[in-house]
Amino acid sequence: MGLDVDVANDGQEAIDTFKSQCYDLISMGFRLPVLDGYKATQAIRKIEKERNKTAITISALTVNYSSDDRILCEKSGMNDVVTKPFRPADLSECLKQWLP
Repeated sequence: MGLDVDVANDGQEAIDTFKSQCYDLISMGFRLPVLDGYKATQAIRKIEKERNKTAITISALTVNYSSDDRILCEKSGMNDVVTKPFRPADLSECLKQWLP
């Protein structure tokens, strides 16, 4: 798809990388080691407010997605969800919607 991608191995690494890099979109898992995706998203939203930055799009990427997960996504500040297994077209549609 012609994108440059960085990979974080856990929620804390995602936060640390976000602090030092500029991104157009974050694809966030729910169940990550060290710090889950919900808490990592909340931390990123807090950093954005502290730095007076425009909110980055955070799209969850998960295999399990229930109504409870949807509520947690919204409360944590996530913008969208792509569920696994997904077709390349599903991911492409998400990216087209959110990327500049």
